[in-house]
Amino acid sequence: MKRGRGLAAIVLILALAGVLYACQRIKGTEEQKETETAIEDSNIELEKELGKEEEEPKPEDVIFSYLQGIKSYEKGKEWSGPWCYEEAGGQQFSQFGCGLCSMANIYSSLSGKECTPLEMYEHAQEVSVYNPKRGVGAIGWDAIRVTLQKTGFECELGRKPLSYEEFQKLARENQCLLVLVSSDNDDTYWQDTPGHYVTLWLYQSDRDKVFLADSSRSSRNRKWIPLRYVYDALKTSSPQQYLAVSYYDVSKDGWVR
Repeated sequence: MKRGRGLAAIVLILALAGVLYACQRIKGTEEQKETETAIEDSNIELEKELGKEEEEPKPEDVIFSYLQGIKSYEKGKEWSGPWCYEEAGGQQFSQFGCGLCSMANIYSSLSGKECTPLEMYEHAQEVSVYNPKRGVGAIGWDAIRVTLQKTGFECELGRKPLSYEEFQKLARENQCLLVLVSSDNDDTYWQDTPGHYVTLWLYQSDRDKVFLADSSRSSRNRKWIPLRYVYDALKTSSPQQYLAVSYYDVSKDGWVR
């Protein structure tokens, strides 16, 4: 009888030991899962932080760079729009709109109030001598200057500086430059281009490069290029070669839309 009780006690002890072992296994598994979950959560947070660093805004992100052409619009290119179909002086906007795209770039980038090239096209006719119905669609330097001044910009027209260092100083000290380039002067970057307005932004002295907004084609638009390319290509047969924009004054912006 005593022997039977002893065996029963041993069986009970073994059973309890088994239960304790199973509990320890379960606890260990739960702790392992918790550790794995913590590691996974940590990895997710790390990925989020890395993602934030990768998505850090760049200075050029706030620069507008409209395109003027029909091909760009029909291909759904960013920065293109239906203004490409506008006709004036027997021409389509894609043939004459580079100056107006450049002006819309300047106004939208620096004023914080977005406007399209078509709106700038209409506004220039209201406040300047620009009259594209007389057979020529392209806007001239005087109309560009007056229109920008009446929309709050301090700007100045000028001819190609005698030295490259002077041109570097212009790019460094102004918020942007609107320039007229021609492959007749230099075709290093622009080929088959008798005359074309572009805007230059964010001059980097250490790299001697500018951020280019070029409305003629998407492959040239929003590119960092050597400032020297621009200086060499300035159209010297034009009365003026550049317009320097120093700042925007909202109190002088008379454009009511």
